[in-house]
Amino acid sequence: MPPVGIKNNNYLNVKNGPDPWMDAHGKPSRTDARGHAVFADPAYGVRAGLRQLRTYFVKHRCRTVLAILSRWAPASDTIGSLPGNPHNNPSQYAVFVSNRMGIAIDQPLELFDEDGNVDDVGQLRRLFAAMAAYEIGGGFEVPEAELTAGLALVDPGAGKTASGPAPAPLADAHDWRIGGSVGRADRAKNDPTDVETVQSMLRSAAMILGDARFDPGSIDGSIAAKSAKSNTVQAIVALQERFMSKPDGVMEPGGRTWQELVRIVGGGVVASGAAAASTGRECFPLAAIPAADWTKDARRFGAARSRDRVHAGSDLYAPAGSTIYAVMDGTVVRGPYAFYAGTFALEIDHGSVLARYGEIQQDTMVRQNDRVVAGQPIARVGHLVGISVPSDMLHLELYDKTAHGPLTVPKASSAIAPDGRAYMRRKDLTNPEPYLERWHRHLPVTAAPVAIPPAAAAGRSADASTPAPPSIPGTGFCLHIRRRREEERTGMGYARTVGDYQCFWNGEPIHDLEGQMVERGGPGDNTPLGVSSHRRIAAGRYPIVIHAGTKYRTYRYAAAGSPLPGLGLIDTGVRTAILVHPAHHAHGYLSSIGCLNPAVGLRDADSRIALDDSRNRVIALIEGMKAKLGDRFPRSGSVPDAVVVIEGEP
Repeated sequence: MPPVGIKNNNYLNVKNGPDPWMDAHGKPSRTDARGHAVFADPAYGVRAGLRQLRTYFVKHRCRTVLAILSRWAPASDTIGSLPGNPHNNPSQYAVFVSNRMGIAIDQPLELFDEDGNVDDVGQLRRLFAAMAAYEIGGGFEVPEAELTAGLALVDPGAGKTASGPAPAPLADAHDWRIGGSVGRADRAKNDPTDVETVQSMLRSAAMILGDARFDPGSIDGSIAAKSAKSNTVQAIVALQERFMSKPDGVMEPGGRTWQELVRIVGGGVVASGAAAASTGRECFPLAAIPAADWTKDARRFGAARSRDRVHAGSDLYAPAGSTIYAVMDGTVVRGPYAFYAGTFALEIDHGSVLARYGEIQQDTMVRQNDRVVAGQPIARVGHLVGISVPSDMLHLELYDKTAHGPLTVPKASSAIAPDGRAYMRRKDLTNPEPYLERWHRHLPVTAAPVAIPPAAAAGRSADASTPAPPSIPGTGFCLHIRRRREEERTGMGYARTVGDYQCFWNGEPIHDLEGQMVERGGPGDNTPLGVSSHRRIAAGRYPIVIHAGTKYRTYRYAAAGSPLPGLGLIDTGVRTAILVHPAHHAHGYLSSIGCLNPAVGLRDADSRIALDDSRNRVIALIEGMKAKLGDRFPRSGSVPDAVVVIEGEP
């Protein structure tokens, strides 16, 4: 079903009052269930939007993008004026529109003269088109003929005036770019032009997020010598705290901090190098098509759940920890919030549909009011607790937005299946299967041109997107580990080494297989610290093998409990029986000495490893390797073209 604004021929979603807007042939427009005007002729929908803008500009003296949209979508109202929805974010709306128009958010406009005649027709066209793109979503562009016809209905002379340059498509809304690093004076290049760009963007981010910590103060192109006295550096640190456990106050071109800032300010657009990156209009929510058909058995939409209830979504089986991607451009309207069996959910308004991404992990990549683009990582598959299922999964629900309110409802308010049973969901619930049939032809790009560096996910200081080290093989699968620091833990009696890991396929980084790697042992290649047996394998390259032990297994590991997932390494010298497997802070690394334990968020020696997260990371490594190697992934023995490369010493 098309978005409401398109269905109603009302691209700015103008509301009807007691005196409805005029439609073609002098007839009054109709009104839908949510109060929007419904036009038979789209030119009259454009007319209504332009006349509303004229009222704001002339009568209410709203003369900037921010002033107009603060009145158009006030923060005191909710999105769509629907009960239970999040409140509007006029600053975010205004930044999106000003970026598309190529002007400052507070630049005075020249839309109309004091008599209400169109003054700058090109500027008015660009404003209307940018607002329509935000209201409709999905990179919508107003047909030129309809915009021209609507202008003629407001001001006959304006309809004959040159239209000026058409607004750019969403993916090229504003080609933000910096040529060098910006931030701490002792670590960044800080070209004045780049600094001004970042300062301007940070100020916009502060307005969008409603957080003064992101405001750099003056936009003057300079950075104070001392980081503690630099408002710009402190603003960068505040931004990094959204996704890094150890912010460093430096922003690199194409790095994770830059990507996050552009995503906030530009509505999900990321520019790097010569051109802006675009992920496309729609895509499948997982990086690979599940082996289990989501239209069959208990996974299908409408499958029986009890005598009175049927399944309200499609279940896409995937290992816990698998990355989930936005299916289309949109805005996060709710979440993450507790959902089912220890998992969480996220709701995203994609314009034509509202999607609930269910059974995910709590730590999502996006938050309420964030803009997203198709193919953007938004969350990870969660682990279901206390129930018996063949696999963890993404549970996907879709709604056509003809109703409002909470998505989960009692039977009396529920959508009803053809067999009379209730979905226990809002009445605009729709079957995801036709959408998934279309989306599965467009898998997300999982190795983007601008890779998220392992440091960003692991919480250390680097931010730049770094190419593959020369030790990474040009073909096959590689788990690359760079050792970073040694830590002697309070009361533990042994040290641990913490590094970063990043997986590569054919020399290119796989951006959702990354994090921290922990080894119990001492510094140096197989030299003891404290206890003589606490040793690690030497830095080097090691073949990966299938492991089939009683505690750890590559195949037939348990979804919860033992045996745990694991991969083996061979040719490891003095240290033998080295595995990649989950770790837990409370159980002596599960009897691990010298093995490799994936983790995340370890800030200092007393930071603890979470078993569930570590388990999910090992599963992701195994399943990621399977997906890349396909039929070449063996049942036993050495895994072809698969190695672990360990480098560096703290």
